[in-house]
Amino acid sequence: MVCKAQTGFVLTSLGSTVNSVQNCNSYAGISIGALSNNSSNTFNLVLSGNNFTTSQFNAIVNWGDGNVTSHNGSVFNIGSNIQWTPSLYHSYSNPGSYSISIQLTNLQNNTSVSTNLTYVSNTCYTLSAYTMVDCNNDGQFENTQLSNVPFAFSGSNGNGFDLNGLDGSIWYNVTTPGVYTVSIDPNWLLINNYIVSTASDTIITALVSGYEDTAIFILNCNTSSPNLCINGTVFCDENMDGIQNSPENVMANIPVNISANGMNYTVYTNNNGEYNLTYPDLGDSLTYVGINNTWLAQNNTISSDTAVLGVICPLISEINIPLICPNSYPYSCAAVNVFCDLNGNNVFDNGEYPIQNAPVTFYNGLNPVVTAYSDSNGYAMVCGNYFTNNIITSTISTYWLNQHGYTTNNNIISLTASDTIYPVLGLFAINCNGNITNPCADLWSTVTPWIGYLQGNVATIRLKFGNYGPISTSGYTVSLSFPQGVTPLVGSINIPGYSISGNTISWNINNSTPGSSTYDLISFNIPSGLLNGALHFYTSNIQLIGVNTDCNSSNNSCNLLQILGNSYDPNDKIVDHVEELNSVVTEKLNYTIRFQNTGTAPAQNIHILDTLSSKLDWTSFELIHSSHDLQVIDLGNGVRRFEFPNIWLPDSTTNEPLSHGFLMYSLKELDSNGDGDEIFNTAYIYFDWNPAIITNTTYNINGVLDIDKIQTDHISIFPNPTMDLIHISGVSKIEKIELLDISGEIIEEAFPQSLNTEIDASKLSGGIYFVRIQMEQETITKKVCKK
Repeated sequence: MVCKAQTGFVLTSLGSTVNSVQNCNSYAGISIGALSNNSSNTFNLVLSGNNFTTSQFNAIVNWGDGNVTSHNGSVFNIGSNIQWTPSLYHSYSNPGSYSISIQLTNLQNNTSVSTNLTYVSNTCYTLSAYTMVDCNNDGQFENTQLSNVPFAFSGSNGNGFDLNGLDGSIWYNVTTPGVYTVSIDPNWLLINNYIVSTASDTIITALVSGYEDTAIFILNCNTSSPNLCINGTVFCDENMDGIQNSPENVMANIPVNISANGMNYTVYTNNNGEYNLTYPDLGDSLTYVGINNTWLAQNNTISSDTAVLGVICPLISEINIPLICPNSYPYSCAAVNVFCDLNGNNVFDNGEYPIQNAPVTFYNGLNPVVTAYSDSNGYAMVCGNYFTNNIITSTISTYWLNQHGYTTNNNIISLTASDTIYPVLGLFAINCNGNITNPCADLWSTVTPWIGYLQGNVATIRLKFGNYGPISTSGYTVSLSFPQGVTPLVGSINIPGYSISGNTISWNINNSTPGSSTYDLISFNIPSGLLNGALHFYTSNIQLIGVNTDCNSSNNSCNLLQILGNSYDPNDKIVDHVEELNSVVTEKLNYTIRFQNTGTAPAQNIHILDTLSSKLDWTSFELIHSSHDLQVIDLGNGVRRFEFPNIWLPDSTTNEPLSHGFLMYSLKELDSNGDGDEIFNTAYIYFDWNPAIITNTTYNINGVLDIDKIQTDHISIFPNPTMDLIHISGVSKIEKIELLDISGEIIEEAFPQSLNTEIDASKLSGGIYFVRIQMEQETITKKVCKK
């Protein structure tokens, strides 16, 4: 018998310098790194072995409380952690000491290692602290939600220091009952011009019963001296001219040292590279500003200090800080290629095609930070201050894969971030060779606006359709329906073989290959004399012919709602539904944001901030289409940042047709929405470093509008529609009324301070308007119609 040498990553040991942990938590987490580990979990284990290669593992964990779980994972690079499905986390229902055993096996060569851990889950006792501001010490609190207040805790369980949250509170968990002291950093009080009115609550006791003990700090304003204000931006000065030029990168999380009046302060830049500080004026107004010298030395970066005269708030000294940073740290780039792997060898070979619009999410540790959508070359790259080290991971949405009929052997890959724009590509090999149980194609279509929609003018509509794959189709039909009274200009139709019947243009097309797409810009004549504010719908549709199956029929049709008007704002936001939604149906809403560079020079970088309505299901977000390569950053609380890096959008005076751009995305409304639930959305568009351009506000409401009267539990509006007067009555005092047009612009406002009032609508043009009513406890917005 001949014994073959074991191949692959041969496992020899699994261990950690710390195998026993006591904690005031009900859960334990385990991370396992290949040959090293830099995580901060409950247990951080290192997997040792010989002949390292990419490997697949199975882990069996006995958590010591009767629960045994199985996990599968893979590793790609030395120093990276194994990504487990499910994660190696476990929650304990009761405090106690638990013996954990874990056995890990390399499935390639069946080598195994094991280790034992001890986890002690203690009872938690909670200390909390709050701040309340009574500036003039009159017993009336002006503010109860100061954030980022630095509290210090000390006592029998050790010392702690932390900042409180946005709601003005902080919690500190301890495992040992006893006497603890709580205080606020005196430097913070001095900087922010506060004094503590009483020290009687700075000593608190953690009770054995586990109840929360609380210290309340009442802060008075120190009026003995004025405050000074300073702010600025830290950036990499690539051309060393001392001025922040596009595309010079801003620097996030940089320590800025500020010295004034014998006091030293350190503040950190935010994600936009900005810092700010308010500090007391004690007589000497000269202020010194610079970057922490230790940070400069560690990052091989050069900067110089600046001396300025302090300025009394609310005026601000703006001091921008240029850095000479040869490595542009911490700015880095990571990229992947998404492609159809026809032969299954995980290599992008000749004859294999890229996959477009695949959502690739890049992670900083365990936290997803940005999603980039692959371009027509299957290329998705992110650059910025997103990653704390150069080893990162990325994934493709499983939902997106299933939706388009794709599978992949590996949905998690490790990447090496680079400080240049040429990082090493990660490869997402997608199985799309048709060898699946139910071979199918995913046909899709979109219809989007293009350059205005005005009476007595020619409007252009962009129709686009294609096949995501994974298989080719033998034939399909495409149609575009347009409003009655609108006439297509047949000379603008470039896709051959069309026919027009009634208000629908149709095409029969023989075949489509995976990854292919076609678009056309079709012009329509919009006659004059139509009702201002009329709703015009354009609908695209694509359907298979023959025996092939469509993987995902939800993207076959697309609606575009154009609101007829006499003026045109090139930066706007539209939704594809009329205002009234069926309250018994969970609607899917398509939003389109349009933008145009109306300046006198190209716009290099454009980003859009969009706060999604709380009445929408944020998890259902899906990018449908965009005019240029796009990145989407989820900032939390429903805020999305859409980035068009290096877009170089021409200005309208140089190239009007190419000065436009757009993006389209969809979300579902919440299942819990019912009659009266309203959905508002507004976008903020930023061209390079210019102030935001604020779009109109889209509006939808669940339930059918009563044509004679709008009435809720708190407000009544009648008649509706109206010819002249709009009567408004409420159950509480109406403090303010705003009348808005369809674009969201305020055209009239009043402050009635009464239960009943009215608006004179006799001089308004016929159309749709909104009335925003501010009462003592709430604000309500309703739609009204002017005949």
